[in-house]
Amino acid sequence: MQFTKDDLTYEKRPLTKDIALFVISNSIPKSKEEKESFVRQAFPYKSGELAAQVDSCPVAKLEDLRKAVDFLKRTYEGFRIRHAQLSGIAAVNDTVGPLDDDTAALLIAAGSIAVAAKGYKDGADKVLLSHGILPLVSYEEIKENTFLLIRNIRKDDEIVTGEQDAYIVTPENQVSVNIGIGEYTKKELEKIL
Repeated sequence: MQFTKDDLTYEKRPLTKDIALFVISNSIPKSKEEKESFVRQAFPYKSGELAAQVDSCPVAKLEDLRKAVDFLKRTYEGFRIRHAQLSGIAAVNDTVGPLDDDTAALLIAAGSIAVAAKGYKDGADKVLLSHGILPLVSYEEIKENTFLLIRNIRKDDEIVTGEQDAYIVTPENQVSVNIGIGEYTKKELEKIL
């Protein structure tokens, strides 16, 4: 399975203030089997995101996400999933790097808008940024099958860097989690979200 820039047809919605991320994997997919599995699991969230763009129900076939959204609606007055970008992501409980363009292309072709990791080395964060993927820094472990909500990631239509207002959400509760975005230039962030 090979993804190149020609596969990058995913249209992002630059006006959403929140992002809703479902953790599919605790590692960046490397083998053919891992890549196929990641794409298979991420694609429903890409489909949900595309449905949200036309204001249809983006969670109809995603039972786990629907349960989390039901909780969010009870917790946040006026919350609507169509106002949050959806994505399936990898949350790596280690440092990511090095990272090649083909792997970043696969992530974005699968609809992934972010990667969460303890850090980035060998320019891995710059590779992600160049493909429109937000490199999040996670200061604690984020488990697979976790629904991660980041609120108000934009201010005046620009990405807010530094510590984020982020939560791990389940159908029963939410827990604040330490997530941050590094200091990047406006040009580096121009493709993001």
